[in-house]
Amino acid sequence: MLKGFEELKGATENCINCGFCEAVCPTFQVTSLSSMGARGRVEIAKYLVRSSNSGLQKSVSDAFYSCLNCSACLSVCPVGI
Repeated sequence: MLKGFEELKGATENCINCGFCEAVCPTFQVTSLSSMGARGRVEIAKYLVRSSNSGLQKSVSDAFYSCLNCSACLSVCPVGI
């Protein structure tokens, strides 16, 4: 579930790109696609927050909807995103 815009903005700015989340993300483990992993979703969210383009392309939408909401990434994130 996406957080509110301001909370999303803060969370994306706090990401330190350590990659711990990818190691435990089941979607990334199955697809091996960065955009389908937790870190890839954070990078996409950073772009969307900084961009004035409000339209979501299908690939962006697919990346977010591929999240299983299992919270495995939260359990290993050193900054608690």
